[in-house]
Amino acid sequence: MSNLKHGMSRTKIYMVWKEMRARCERTTHKQYKSYGGRGITVCDGWSSFVEFNTWAMANGYVEGLSIDRVDNDKGYHPDNCEWIHGAVNSSKDKLGEFNSNSKLSSADVLGMRRLYAAGGTSQSKLAEAFGVGRRQVTKIINKKQWGHI
Repeated sequence: MSNLKHGMSRTKIYMVWKEMRARCERTTHKQYKSYGGRGITVCDGWSSFVEFNTWAMANGYVEGLSIDRVDNDKGYHPDNCEWIHGAVNSSKDKLGEFNSNSKLSSADVLGMRRLYAAGGTSQSKLAEAFGVGRRQVTKIINKKQWGHI
């Protein structure tokens, strides 16, 4: 099956798949230390480009998006991956909002914004309820952090 011809070897989605695997599997890859060297793997099902592409198309891939691991300490598999804008993905660690120490999920952030927009819940109360600092709540509400959702 790995020799199956799919006619997509020059597409961007194919390059996403190829690079994802190389970071995790090829010890000579410049980013291996940060991926495969940390134990980050690609699930068995995604060893096939056809299977990966099927998942990607069913889960919102469009050209210009990058694959993102929701939990930075877990590998590439359907339950831990999503598509985000490349600029967001490449700046995650710089922003400090997506690192593996993050206490918040995307659902938490959306819930926080909904509660604040509905009124009656102060930023301090939100910070306490979600276990983060008030300054972080302000940044999230103003979309200076987690602006991609």
